[in-house]
This record gives sequence, structure tokens and C-alpha cells, in this order.
Amino acid sequence: MVAQMKPKDDDVDAGLEGLASWFHQDWKLIYPDIPTAARDYLQGRSATERESLRRELKMFLEAKTGRSSEQIRSAWIALGAQSWPRGEDASAALVLLLAEI
Repeated sequence: MVAQMKPKDDDVDAGLEGLASWFHQDWKLIYPDIPTAARDYLQGRSATERESLRRELKMFLEAKTGRSSEQIRSAWIALGAQSWPRGEDASAALVLLLAEI
């Protein structure tokens, strides 16, 4: 059974930054992988919020086209993620996250 975190009230309208910050320093202790953590974050979001997140993440990825995985990872951390797997293709991981939305 996966323990669940609850988004802070101010995360609800925080857009892409709120999603990025969901991946705080302890997320790997709670979730086995990125998609599971993302599903938990998205569970309480309305269709409107999810569509907004989808658009923002798509724009983020489009703006990072041609960048290295490390550059994309650094940009994601700059949005608020405190922890993101090194050695994993950041672009591919975020495309998978986009598919979860």
C-alpha cells in the first residue's frame, strides 16, 4: 500500500509549479515511481485544473526541445521540484507525466 501525501491548499492553484513541488525531497520514500506520485497529485484535481496543467507541461516541454536531459531536469527543479531522478531521461519522464494528466 502506498502512503499518500495531501497537496497543500496553495498547491491546488499553483499550476505547473505546484506539480513540480509535489516531487519534494521525500517523494521517493512514499511513491515507487513518478507516474504513481503524479496520479496521487492529480487525483483531487478538477478537469479544468488538469487541462491547465496539461497545457502548461506541454508548453514547458516544447520550450525545452533540443535541450539535454540534465538541462530539462534543472529547469524542472527550478520550477519547484526538490528531487528528480538523475540518470533518467528527464524529457521522457515528463512526457510520461504528461500522459498521466
